[in-house]
Amino acid sequence: MTGPRYLVLDIETSPNLGYHWGLWQQNIEAMHQLIVPSRMLCFGAKWHGEKRKFFSSEYHNGRVEMLTSLRDLMDEAHAIVGWNSARFDRPWVVGEMDKEGLRLPAPSQDIDLMRVAKKAFRLPSYKLDYVAQRHYGLPGKVSHRGFRLWADVLSDDPEKQAKAWRVMKRYQMGDIDVTDAVFSKMKPHVSRLPSPALFDEDGAVAR
Repeated sequence: MTGPRYLVLDIETSPNLGYHWGLWQQNIEAMHQLIVPSRMLCFGAKWHGEKRKFFSSEYHNGRVEMLTSLRDLMDEAHAIVGWNSARFDRPWVVGEMDKEGLRLPAPSQDIDLMRVAKKAFRLPSYKLDYVAQRHYGLPGKVSHRGFRLWADVLSDDPEKQAKAWRVMKRYQMGDIDVTDAVFSKMKPHVSRLPSPALFDEDGAVAR
């Protein structure tokens, strides 16, 4: 009998672009002030316990191919593992697929490690980097220039954009490695892992 497949997932999104009057505590009330709404830029993923990693982006692959390849991975997953993934990543993915008229992925369980950490531990910070480095002594996230990276990814300068996407891919893959390592440490605190009773003799999930 084969055990459950855990898909470790992380996505990146663009900022909203709009008109505003100041730089502090702005409230964008009118719809026409929003010029370009935020969208999913890329995803990174890997199967827990395996070395191979997956990356796709609108820049490298186009939106539909990016979303379709992610949907195909999610179809195979018995659980999606991420950090703040139940509140952020999963709704973003579903919304983007729905907007493009794509078939949605098969149902799967969410294992949101941020929720697990908040329930199990009392910590000064519940950021992934803090939990990985300070709580578990694991390597942290890949460093970058902050918001400048996102601005360069969206740049009209092809050379600047290409360079930024190389950094973004490293950053995305680094997040996947950190999340997977934290999941390995945090498994004893996950209250509801997929039951072996879900699987048939061939290791397929009974959906």
